Amino acid sequence: MYQSCFGRADYYQVEDVWNTEKIIANIPRQRADLASASFPCVDLSLAGNMKGLNGAQSGAFYGFLRVLGALQKTNKLPKAVLLENVIGFLASHDGKAFRIALKALSDLGYYVDAFVVDAKYFVPQSRPRLFLLGFLPELTSGSTRTDRWPSSPTSWLTAPAETSMRPDQLVRELKETALETGWMPLFLPPLPPENRTLDRVIETAESEDWWNRSLVNKHLAEMHASHRDRVEQLRRRDSLTVGTIYRRVREGKSRSEVRTDGLAGCLRTPRGGSSKGAAVSRSC
Repeated sequence: MYQSCFGRADYYQVEDVWNTEKIIANIPRQRADLASASFPCVDLSLAGNMKGLNGAQSGAFYGFLRVLGALQKTNKLPKAVLLENVIGFLASHDGKAFRIALKALSDLGYYVDAFVVDAKYFVPQSRPRLFLLGFLPELTSGSTRTDRWPSSPTSWLTAPAETSMRPDQLVRELKETALETGWMPLFLPPLPPENRTLDRVIETAESEDWWNRSLVNKHLAEMHASHRDRVEQLRRRDSLTVGTIYRRVREGKSRSEVRTDGLAGCLRTPRGGSSKGAAVSRSC
C-alpha cells in the first residue's frame, strides 16, 4: 500500500516489534528526530478485553519501549517520541496503563505532554484519539518559538482550545504522576471547524452494492422507535440525505442505530470492535 502511493521504498521495513536487534540494524546510522508508535488497542479499548498493557496485543508497547532503550545505549535516542491510541488508553485500569507510559518515557529522559484530538476536525469521521508526546530538553534549549514552548515544566494552560484537548482526567494524570522529568504542555493551536461532509465522500449511485429489501427490513425491525422515526422523517424529505447505520448490542439486544449528522462513527477492524457500520441514504 505504501509503495503504491509513494513508489519504491527500500527504507520501509516490516518487522516484529520484539525483534529489537533486527529493528536497530535497519535504522539509518544517523539519529532519528522522531519515533512514533500506534500500538494495538485491543486490550485498552472498551470494545476489547481490557487486559491493559499486560495484554498480548497492546503489550506491544513494551517492544517499542525496548527499541528506545537500545537506541539510548548507543546515543541514538530520538529527540521526540509520539504514541497514539484510543481514549481507553487513559481510562484503562483507572489510568494505570497511561501512567506506566508516562513514567517509561520520563525515565528515558523525555519531558511529556498529552492531548486528545478527534478526526472529525479533518475528515467526516468521529474518531477521538489520545496522543502522548515525549521530547528531550535539547529541543527547547535556545528556542525562540515562544508560541510553541511553555516557560517551565510547571506551567499549564486553561484556554478553551486547550481544555477541549486536555480533559480533566488527562490533566489530573499529567499533574499528579511522579516523573523524573515533568509535564511540559505545548501551546496547541486551535482546531479547525468540524468536517461534517460525509455526503461528499459516500457514493450514492444505484449501481452501488446496496442492501436488498429483506436486509433493509431486518435492520429497520431492529431499530429503537426513536431511530425508526428518524428514518421515516428522512424518507419524507425532498433532498437526499446520507448517513450511517451502526449495529450495536444494547441491553442484550442487537440494535441498528441511525446517524445523520454528517459524520461517520468510528470504523471497526474486520477482527473486532464494538459496532459495524454501513452507509444509508434516504432512498433506502
